[in-house]
Amino acid sequence: MNNIYFKYNFKYDKMKCNEATVFVFYTLGAKPEYWKYEHLPEGWWWVGTGSTSPANCTRQLEYQTDEQFNGPKESLLEMKAYLSNYFETLEYQEVVSLFKIREEYDP
Repeated sequence: MNNIYFKYNFKYDKMKCNEATVFVFYTLGAKPEYWKYEHLPEGWWWVGTGSTSPANCTRQLEYQTDEQFNGPKESLLEMKAYLSNYFETLEYQEVVSLFKIREEYDP
């Protein structure tokens, strides 16, 4: 009989427990352009971007795109303030027309 063994990674589990996620939902504005995030709060990283609509969806959603960030829970408020300031600037420049920041996926 073959034995099956599972290895539990305690370091990874501890890291996930102390990790927070932030989503930014937005719609591109009149002057869309690419941007990159610099000087994120320590320990935070950009996970990726995507569309908020399923491929077979025919209705237009208010927020069409999302960005996801992960990092330490201890600096969650700092990260949300960073993103708010960043996207307010993009909104002022008409790169995005509207945005919202959430801790859950709720476009």
